This record gives sequence, structure tokens and C-alpha cells, in this order.
Amino acid sequence: MTRRAIPAAAGYPQYSGNLIHPVITQELIERFYCSTIFGEISTTNYLGQLNAGGDQITFWREPCVIVRDHIKDGSIVHDTLESAPITLVIDKAKEFSLKIARVDEKMMQMWETFKNSFLKGASRELAKQIDCEILGTVYADVDCRNSGGNAGCVSQSYNLGQPGNPVVVTPGNIIQVLSDLHGTLNEACIPREGRWIVLPSVFEVALINSPLQNAYVTGMSMSPMLNGKLPTQIMGFDVYISDNVSRVFDAGTGTWAYNILCGTKAGIVFASTLNDTRTIEDANSWDRYFQGLQVFGYDVIQPSALAHLYARVA
Repeated sequence: MTRRAIPAAAGYPQYSGNLIHPVITQELIERFYCSTIFGEISTTNYLGQLNAGGDQITFWREPCVIVRDHIKDGSIVHDTLESAPITLVIDKAKEFSLKIARVDEKMMQMWETFKNSFLKGASRELAKQIDCEILGTVYADVDCRNSGGNAGCVSQSYNLGQPGNPVVVTPGNIIQVLSDLHGTLNEACIPREGRWIVLPSVFEVALINSPLQNAYVTGMSMSPMLNGKLPTQIMGFDVYISDNVSRVFDAGTGTWAYNILCGTKAGIVFASTLNDTRTIEDANSWDRYFQGLQVFGYDVIQPSALAHLYARVA
């Protein structure tokens, strides 16, 4: 690498590189990581039962009871209890491993800083990959009445988009789109408490430029156009912004579209049974390996507690 220095006049010695030496700081330039949200949108209530051992856990869905009209002197119709089991399987695992020579480790002036930094970064990268995997797959298991062009189990009046015909979102209609998701969950009798939605950052821009830019609409003291902050809740949803949201190329429109999820924690279950790191000394060399492993599983256990919006931004 060519050394740069302040130019010197002819005949004046240049001390850079001999008497003037570079200084290496003990501080690292920190990388930026996207926030992960899988812990905010899924339930982990059953994790304790799996910590005792086992690679799967079975849930029993609450049975339905059929109510019929009573007819005097009529025959009673008898039903039996039926409940389909749902099994969460711990069948996924992610790992990392970094090798370094013991000599380099000893001579590196800021080794402890590097070690702490890459271990923290590896943990964040693991969480990001889990985030992408969950957001990129579970939308396919949403109740069919809570997605598509005729969503709404009662009215079938909400257009939530479908491949070839994604909902086109603009600052002018994004609040209406969120209200359609709100109405879809209402018709599925999903509780209003604890609802969430995960939007990509391009949708956040649309929200900031929507009527929410007016402080009197949001009830906030300052417009989002000034501070870039949105209300903590919109249409009853806790809004999470993440670019880990599934993005696909829609061949029908020739544009990129997003698979956006909303619902409550009752819809998705997540369990991690092993999240560990270790340091290994190599018997055949003077190398050390810093490794990490996370074992986990997830599934949709209440498809009706989720809704799926397939949309693009104009």
C-alpha cells in the first residue's frame, strides 16, 4: 500500500515511514446489523418442556363444538370430540467456525477485542439467518381465508394480493391496506391485543409520506416527516421494520413483491434447544477453533392467527 503523507518542499526531509509511524487503534470499526424480530412475533411458551430433552413436542388443538337448533320432541344429534395434533420438530441447525494460529493470537495486539467482536457478530448473523428463514417460509402456511384476492372468512372482501397481481402500495393507500389486514384478522376472531406486522423499510417510507406525516393524525408532538419516527401502533398493529421480509420477483408484473406477515404470537411457535459456543485446541497443530451452534425449530400452529399480504410499492 502506498504511504500517503503531507507534501514537503524540495530539500526538506520526509519523516513519514521512519521517524513518523502509523498508530493502530485498539478500537474496531463496528459493523451495522439489521434488527431481528422472530422473538417478537412467535411464542416460546413451550421451550421449557423441550429443555428437558426430546426433539419434538406435540400440541393438541382445542376441539370445536357444534351447536344446533333445538326441536321439541326431536332427536338429538350427538357429536364426538375431535382434535388434530400439531407437532413442532427441532430439525434445523446453524453453525460457524473460525480458525486462528496460536502464534498470531498471541502476537495480535488487540486479539481480545477482535475475539469479542467476531463472536458478537456471529451471534447476530445467526439471528439474522433465522429471521430470514422464518419470514421467508411461514407465510405459505397462513389460513387460505386470510390471504389472496378475496380474503376475509366472512365477507371475502379484502384484496391482499396474489402472485401475478400484487397489491400496489402507495403513500395514499397504505393505511387502507393496513386496515384490510386489520379487518381480515377481525373476521377470523383474532384478539386485537398483541397484534404485530413486519414491513420492509420501503413500506416505512410510504408510511412516512402517508397522511401520518400530519402530527395531528398520529397524536404525536412532531410529524414523522421531521424526525422519521412512526407511531408505535398503526391500525392496532405493533409495527416492526425489517428488510429480512421475503422479497420475490413477480413474473406477472415484472417487479419485486413482498410477502408481508401480520398476526399475533399465537400463530407461530419457535424453540431453540441448543445455543452454544466453544473453543477447540487442535491436537495436530497450534491452531484454535472458535465455534458456535444453534439448534432450533419453528412452525405455524394457528394459521388463522396470521394474515399474508402480497404487495409491491409503486
